[in-house]
Amino acid sequence: GAQLAVEHFIALGHCRIGFVGVTNRPQSNQHRFKGYQNALEAVGIALDPALIFTSHTIEDHAKTGEASLEPLLAAGATAVFCYNDTSAIGLLAACHKRGLSVPDNLSIVGFDDIDMATYTMPPLTTIRQPRFGLGQQAMHMMLALLDGQEPENQIVPGELVVRQTTTQLLPCENLEAAS
Repeated sequence: GAQLAVEHFIALGHCRIGFVGVTNRPQSNQHRFKGYQNALEAVGIALDPALIFTSHTIEDHAKTGEASLEPLLAAGATAVFCYNDTSAIGLLAACHKRGLSVPDNLSIVGFDDIDMATYTMPPLTTIRQPRFGLGQQAMHMMLALLDGQEPENQIVPGELVVRQTTTQLLPCENLEAAS
């Protein structure tokens, strides 16, 4: 899912792409960060630590998103992938408070496609997880545990839901030198 979001940004011409992570969900945060990293590496964009924001003191995901705005803008981000929709909504609110236009000044993609994502202003572009498929996978994992087996950790592919928080930029001149 994260890789899909970053590939969407790259297709729109973004090459300064930020990542907002959380610390209270280490395994899923690590998987999403890896997807972010893989998408950048696939087109030759070097990983820039200044574009990665993870708070070790903020537990509230919306506040994490809100706190990420200034450091990511200072690093030159034109687009930001957020760990989840809640952190993306916090980032969206921070942009509004600062008078920034989303997507004109900053493109944002969340993750989870929560119900609120369609009601934000503008409506949030996000990665939708297949809830039924996740439920099936959880059931198979529980059955494996009950049988005394170690369940396999699987990543369920998501779907990009394009709404109104991303926009086209001019393509990066040289992706190798983009970061």
